Amino acid sequence: FSIGCFFITNKGPLSEASAKRAWKEMMRKKKLPIGIENFEEMIKEDFYYVDKTGLIVDLLHNWGAVNLFTRPRRFGKSLIMNMLEHFFFAELG
Repeated sequence: FSIGCFFITNKGPLSEASAKRAWKEMMRKKKLPIGIENFEEMIKEDFYYVDKTGLIVDLLHNWGAVNLFTRPRRFGKSLIMNMLEHFFFAELG
């Protein structure tokens, strides 16, 4: 079984062996957050996380009396709410 790895650096493509080492190193660094709904835990435990905090600006500029977040089941609705809670109610200092 072979996995095709192709990485390009600022010095050009890596050899297959170097690409495999780079892939293994990249995959070893973070865990997948399966079932994790707590933003603070995700950050502290170094899970993979797609940072959506930049979208808070859009939310603040386009807010309504009620904001509806629709996503399919298991798509991070609770995590988004938890991230917003930490953003707005984080202790300072």
